[in-house]
Amino acid sequence: MKNKIYTTFITLSISLALAISLIPGTSAAFASESGERIQGASASSTEYRTIELSWDAVELSTEAEPGTRTENEPGTEAELGAVTVEEPGAGVGSGSENVPGTEDTAEPESEDGAEAEPEAASEVVYSIYRATSKSGKYKVVATTTDNYYADVKLTAGKKYFYKIGAQAGDTVYPKSKAVSATVLKQKKAVQTLITKGEAFFDYRTEAGEKLYKYDTLQGACANDGFGYFSLYNRTVEKCKIVKVNMNTLEVVKVSGPLKVYHANNLSFNTKKNLIAATCCKVKKNRVVFVDPETLTVVSHKDIKLTSKVKGLPSKIRKRNQGFTAIAYNEDRDCYVGRLRDGNNAIIFDGELNPIKYVKLSGKKTYLLAQGIESTGDYIYDVRSFKGRHKYSMVTIHTMSGKLVGQLKFAYGKGAGNELQCIFHDGDTYYAGFYITTSQYHDNKAHHVQRDNKIYYLDAAGLGR
Repeated sequence: MKNKIYTTFITLSISLALAISLIPGTSAAFASESGERIQGASASSTEYRTIELSWDAVELSTEAEPGTRTENEPGTEAELGAVTVEEPGAGVGSGSENVPGTEDTAEPESEDGAEAEPEAASEVVYSIYRATSKSGKYKVVATTTDNYYADVKLTAGKKYFYKIGAQAGDTVYPKSKAVSATVLKQKKAVQTLITKGEAFFDYRTEAGEKLYKYDTLQGACANDGFGYFSLYNRTVEKCKIVKVNMNTLEVVKVSGPLKVYHANNLSFNTKKNLIAATCCKVKKNRVVFVDPETLTVVSHKDIKLTSKVKGLPSKIRKRNQGFTAIAYNEDRDCYVGRLRDGNNAIIFDGELNPIKYVKLSGKKTYLLAQGIESTGDYIYDVRSFKGRHKYSMVTIHTMSGKLVGQLKFAYGKGAGNELQCIFHDGDTYYAGFYITTSQYHDNKAHHVQRDNKIYYLDAAGLGR
């Protein structure tokens, strides 16, 4: 009896499924592959964190409405010549429209009197399937009605595999053959030197002041058309900040000697309208705030890391050596600071209270830590080659520390060609270089040439 009930249940379930599949609007869930395989699928990566996919669009034909004849069907005028065939019961002369008992079989007309168009075929919906190996498990990551798609926020240097499927009404198209691409990991920086006249823009000369010993560019930031550049005096561990109108390339103001110490990084807090300077060496845990109008120090904050910082290893907390750079992220109203120990990051709130520890994957530990920048979803970690500076590098990370890509600055093979910072004003990005013929000697005694050059930086290279 029990087996009989079970058999009856299966029979009813199958019958119910068949019945549902015949109901209009429910066939998609039970549709079988009946179309042709998707063709022309391709994948490529030409920018950070992104793989671009494209494929041939499915061509849908519009079928004639039921009950209508085409010109080549038997019984049409085209086949019977000029002979007019009258339907049974049709009247003579004016046709059947006036014969009692006959129905008007003419096509329905639209409101404006034109004949109604045949109903368009169903729209094609494409599904993008992704896997991390060719024979791996493919999962749907997106659907679209276009025949192209950009898959973003992927792991730099990693290879991904894709198949494209589609469905139009009851017709399901078999997936395309697998295509693959490796996410772009490194790109050469596109930079344009900022010049005034025939020479590079030398804001130390333009200042018209004696900035002889204040000769080394450290940090820089910008806001509302003005750039701010810290120049370091290695003999007194102080800096001066030079304010520049970036539209006219005129020096607006030069500060006095400020106790911002090494000032390895400057960042503009647009919410508080203050410049935040990271001290780096002398005051390793201190951030100094400078008024952008008066260029004077208005306050400072010494940062203490506690066990409340999410994910922070106790050994790093206990032997904290301070920060090499801290940057304000306007989009998130937070700060990102790079630790001296391990070169990973701490995320702060807008008041510089440490929140969580972030490990920056794929960072170049053999490169010298310079500035840091953060906008939107990204952290830009600026580094230059130790010793004889063959090149500089910006490693790009998400706010969770995932490596997005690398931007390489190939800038000569001489000593002292250091990328010190990248910074932005809205959508305009800049790169600041410190260039010297000697890292150690005073230039008056040893005729050392030291220059500081600013470049426009193509933001597309930053994964934006």
